This record gives sequence, C-alpha cells and structure tokens, in this order.
Amino acid sequence: MKALPNRSKRWALVIGVDDYSESQISKLNRAANDARTLAYALTKYAGFPEDQVTLLSSDQPSGLQPRRSTILRYLSNLRGTVPKMGYCWFLLRDTASSAEATPFAAV
Repeated sequence: MKALPNRSKRWALVIGVDDYSESQISKLNRAANDARTLAYALTKYAGFPEDQVTLLSSDQPSGLQPRRSTILRYLSNLRGTVPKMGYCWFLLRDTASSAEATPFAAV
C-alpha cells in the first residue's frame, strides 16, 4: 500500500488494558492513556474519521471496557463494516505487549 485509502475507508480499533479482573495479573498504568493518545492521533493527524475510531480502555464507561466479549464484538462488527479495499488498524496495549509492539493493519 503506497497510501492510505480515502477517509471513508479508514477504521481503527484501539485497546488499552490497564488492569484485568484476574488479581494475579499486575496492573499497568499507561496502557489506557497510550491507547487514548493513539486514538486521538489517528483522528487528528492520520485523517481517520472520529466515528470510525473505537477506543476500548480501562478508563471508559462499562460498554467500552476492554473485556474479552466486548473486544470480540467490536472485531466482529469491523469485519462487516470495513468496506472492500478499506483499511483497518488494530492495536492492543496491555501488560503483555511492549512499548515497541507493532500495530496490526489489515487491508
């Protein structure tokens, strides 16, 4: 891909998990903030429409918390929403992913 498709074909799912319901998994303090910052940058600098960037993070209301069922629902919705030759950007930032993690983009 030499360039991003037009704005109407750009979608993103950005997930920041600071803490899990399992107590044995240690809390991460920056994941939600990193995800929020990235979602903002996608709309401000990369031309993604705000209504096509979904942020799931630990500091969001319950319907946008990064729970397994919520993540799977949003991924499934993207599959039927992103148009042919569209661009879907996915990033999961959690205790298991490093700061150097490469985001996944699907065309």
